[in-house]
Amino acid sequence: MYWLCQFYCIIVMCGNIVILLKHRKALVRHDVLSLLMYGLIPIASIPAQMLWKSTTFNLATTLALIYICISVHMAQYDRIVEQEKLLIQQEHELSMNQMQMMIAQIQPHFLYNSLTALAQLCSKDPKEAKKAIINFADYWRNHINAIDKKESIPFEEELKYVKIYLYLEQLRFGDDLHVEYDLQKTDFKVPMLSVQPFVENAINWGVGQKEDGGTVRITTRENEEQIELCVIDDGVGFDTSKMEEQSDGRQHIGVRNARIRFQKMCNGTVDIYSEKGKGTKIRINLPKGGQS
Repeated sequence: MYWLCQFYCIIVMCGNIVILLKHRKALVRHDVLSLLMYGLIPIASIPAQMLWKSTTFNLATTLALIYICISVHMAQYDRIVEQEKLLIQQEHELSMNQMQMMIAQIQPHFLYNSLTALAQLCSKDPKEAKKAIINFADYWRNHINAIDKKESIPFEEELKYVKIYLYLEQLRFGDDLHVEYDLQKTDFKVPMLSVQPFVENAINWGVGQKEDGGTVRITTRENEEQIELCVIDDGVGFDTSKMEEQSDGRQHIGVRNARIRFQKMCNGTVDIYSEKGKGTKIRINLPKGGQS
């Protein structure tokens, strides 16, 4: 009677194995192996139990269950890790897609104002107009190239792009827009088109809102742990507590995307300080060794 019960257990285990193999495509490989062990280990222990009259079958079943529990926990952990990696990758791809959409959109006001300034310059100073047209072409060339750029670039390269943008804006604002540089550190990397949105914001929503214009300053500093990049303006300023309420339009989308890219690509942070009537300071903190 005892061996009849053992034979019944073997039949049940074999049935489980057959069902498992039939539906194995619905499971991942790790789960299939774990469930196979649950059936094969007890079956393999029965001959030992017949020879040595021990409780090998029960012990084998217990070990198989322990193995399954450990395997399930390990599989769950692996799935969680993979899901986290996938989530990070999806967030990064979403940020890149948003940036590409932003770049692909023609900036109508900037385009119109720049072309108007170029047209006026052609009659006043043809030589300077030629230089301005070359810079204008370089500006849009960089915009187009940025669509395929997924890695950080040297800050000096980004700075060239920013200077072209500032040059074109100075054609429009004239003496109402002053630019200053205090660059103590330049050999580091930033995402492409990541600094320009902050400069653009400083002009359009800072000094550009003042009757007598103002100054935009770009500074860099280095300490033992990080590099500090700042964009400072003495424009009208704003209430930072209402920044989320104001986060609409292409300007704010550009700043938000730049902040995300600094975080994802450089492990950096962006802090915004502003006071009405005094101006705004954007501080970008880039930890050393955290750049990709």
